[in-house]
Amino acid sequence: MTRDDLLFSSITKINGENVTFRDNSKGKIIRSCNIGGKSSPLIENVFFVNSLKHNLFSIIQLWYKGYKIVFYHACCFILENDKVIYV
Repeated sequence: MTRDDLLFSSITKINGENVTFRDNSKGKIIRSCNIGGKSSPLIENVFFVNSLKHNLFSIIQLWYKGYKIVFYHACCFILENDKVIYV
């Protein structure tokens, strides 16, 4: 994902919950964002956590929306109708 605010279709500042990481450190959700919408499918409720360098979105959320998720080595491909829409 990206930290570039220009790539989001909307950004909402929130006072969200804390997220616990693998090493038991914590980060706070400070923004809820939407990605895409014009030339790519809309993915809603992508969370921005203040102590991460990336945004978080739920794989299960994408799966429920009908996207196919493929993990390959260090990459994740998101497909719609067998066409790659995000890498």
